[in-house]
Amino acid sequence: MLPWRWRYLWQWWCEIATARPSNGMALSALPYSEMEAWARCTGRNPTIDEYRVIRLIDNTYLAANADTGPAKQPKGAGSRH
Repeated sequence: MLPWRWRYLWQWWCEIATARPSNGMALSALPYSEMEAWARCTGRNPTIDEYRVIRLIDNTYLAANADTGPAKQPKGAGSRH
């Protein structure tokens, strides 16, 4: 569970995760290029520590869903709309 003060980083990750690339076989990590594009498009300027927490959230998500693949992803996390 994230500390309350980092809840906004969870919301940011949820926004960024909609741009997760897929190779059709397994979940892929969010590339920094997608995080950068998201920051530019939303006008946000995350610090390096905020990027690290977002990466930690993403790594945790990947580990928890390692055997489910793209077809089992929750709506809005990792699928482009």
